[in-house]
Amino acid sequence: MTSTLEQQQTEDCNNNNNNNQTMMSPTMTTTMVTVEFHDDTDGSVTTVQVPEGTKIIQAARQANVYIPTLCHHPRLTPVGKCGLCVVSVEGGPTPTQLACTTTVCRRDGGSAPNNNDDEDDDHHHSMRVHVHGPVLNGLADAALRRNLDRSSWTNPTPQRFAAHNNDLAPCGTLELEDLAAWVRHEMVDVSSNAISYDPSLCIGCSRCVRACDQLQGMKVLEAPLPLSSGSTATVGIATAPPCMTTRAGRVLKETDCISCGQCTVFCPTGAIKEVDHTPQVMRALSDPDRVVVLQTAPSVRVTISEMFGEDPGAWSEQKLVGAAKACGFHFVFDTNMTADLTIMEEANELLHRIDIAQNGTEHERKKSPLPMFTSCCPGWINLVEQSYPELIPHLSTCRSPMGMLSSVIRHHWWPKQLRMNEETHEAHDSFVSWPRTKKGHSFRKRSSRKLVLQQENEELKSRVANLEAKLAMANDTETSLDEIDQSKLYVVAVMPCTAKKDEMARDQLRMLDGKPETDAVLTVREFGRLMELRGVAKREDPYSSKNIPELMYDNPFGDSTGAAIIFGVTGGVMEAALRTAADVLSGKDIQRVKYEGVRGMAGIKEATVQLGRKNEIDLSVAVCHQMRNVREFLAQIEAGEKTYHFVEVMTCPGGCIGGGGLPQSRDPNILVKRVSKIYSLDERNVIRKSHQNKAVSSLYFDLLGKPLSHLSH
Repeated sequence: MTSTLEQQQTEDCNNNNNNNQTMMSPTMTTTMVTVEFHDDTDGSVTTVQVPEGTKIIQAARQANVYIPTLCHHPRLTPVGKCGLCVVSVEGGPTPTQLACTTTVCRRDGGSAPNNNDDEDDDHHHSMRVHVHGPVLNGLADAALRRNLDRSSWTNPTPQRFAAHNNDLAPCGTLELEDLAAWVRHEMVDVSSNAISYDPSLCIGCSRCVRACDQLQGMKVLEAPLPLSSGSTATVGIATAPPCMTTRAGRVLKETDCISCGQCTVFCPTGAIKEVDHTPQVMRALSDPDRVVVLQTAPSVRVTISEMFGEDPGAWSEQKLVGAAKACGFHFVFDTNMTADLTIMEEANELLHRIDIAQNGTEHERKKSPLPMFTSCCPGWINLVEQSYPELIPHLSTCRSPMGMLSSVIRHHWWPKQLRMNEETHEAHDSFVSWPRTKKGHSFRKRSSRKLVLQQENEELKSRVANLEAKLAMANDTETSLDEIDQSKLYVVAVMPCTAKKDEMARDQLRMLDGKPETDAVLTVREFGRLMELRGVAKREDPYSSKNIPELMYDNPFGDSTGAAIIFGVTGGVMEAALRTAADVLSGKDIQRVKYEGVRGMAGIKEATVQLGRKNEIDLSVAVCHQMRNVREFLAQIEAGEKTYHFVEVMTCPGGCIGGGGLPQSRDPNILVKRVSKIYSLDERNVIRKSHQNKAVSSLYFDLLGKPLSHLSH
């Protein structure tokens, strides 16, 4: 039944309308009201003029504005029973109203000024009605669920009424099916490339709100306070749903959200989670004409075991590769290789900027200023572009390791595979059937070792000539890339970060045809679910993963160093860069590789490192992680309190080992445990400096030439 307030409101409007009609003579014109429908989802405004006394639902239909209804039918008397057609009228006596029983009328304080001097204010008045949006859609969804709960059906959820479920209506399609589908579609916020939000799953625990505020300091989300005992109840339902919403009341894409995903780490119901790329990866793996390549980030090897109930680092990286191959990926490459490549470029860029600061022109110093900030964290890049655009020149020009490897795979490795395939006159589908040895090398046939060595020797002889030709063709790169058929290659990245889904969609990381170089990004959580879907392991069965084979990463992108592994922790990028910069400036292979000043979980770390042949260079560096600390740190720099040469910034707590795409954990010490495993992997590595990675040296010799070259950029 309609509430007393709603009835009083309707009666007031009807009485006002009846009185006006009684006083008007037959020759007088009916009072018209201009109704403005404000859509709180997309901000659009639709205007329609209707006679005073018209029901809001009728005005909406005349204006082609959809308002969900269940109990209402245009041929029947409205009763306002289901509560789905909830709207909000500015100046109304209650926060919300029901569109089927509320009439259009003029309200004190609710009308907008009439800007048309030629119109008579007695005949045209404005009424503003808000529809849709997170709050109103949440109320409609709650009302729908309440109506279903009142029924005697055994499964009272909107999902019961999926499309074409005619078991309950053998004579035709249920109206409720379309209604439930619309409410579900309108409720789920899929505006972001990285994060989706389904309020129907929200229980109002406010974990996501607290993570966004207390950990990150972003204050994008908020949880509406519950109604007090003395407050006015919302018309249509007893209390407002406990749904999280954004502070601006807008979809995530239109807020200051940087896609860090910390909200998804703490949500217990999956109401707010990463945009799921698993289905499209499943389709690619099932396509016999596709070559599906996977790359895995440093912290993935430490955290994937948590998806199956094991401690951080319980899986070896070989087991990670074996699981990926068992899922159906044809090649598995290590993002650590391009983490080493990042250090080669970034360390040299830092030295170049320092030289410019000392010897460059004013124009050069403005173009490449100090301090230089790292650029591998996409959440940090999002923040700079949204809130600190003046810092853009300070960002390193390097892509992230994921962006680098996807580009190298597509524009260097893939053309070579096509060329080798053409030379041996094999069909393209032979890629899929290439056998793999335990060491991860892939061959078209079970060739003898002698033949393999001959092929490698011939390739080595042609490297110098190839390099010269590629350098000569540098200016024609776009033309050559445009001729390569990329349609059969599908590149997937497993990352600890939800913001990587944002990064892959950036214009700078697209091919000439507009398609992204990385086709899909899976979080570690998604990769765990993919393993279940492919029958590789089950989360509820800790023994199901025991039989996963241990395999090596595929060459030529399978070798890496300890410096690349520590990219996964706060201070890791800085320490890796210092290891290389120290050797470059001293001309020696310095044995010290640990820089304690940039290690640890302190939110802001500062250090002065002496570099050079005689330690003549005092390099001032800083490391900052967790966005709340980052904002405080940037305020100090803007105030002139701090000056540095090089600054590492990571969005998430602890760096990538606290990323928004990692497994959820109730262990309060989980970050410390993950950090410990990362550093233990570094210490067990024989090679711990990026510039000593032979795969990187080979890539420079084979393609890029040298750090900061034209091709490397």
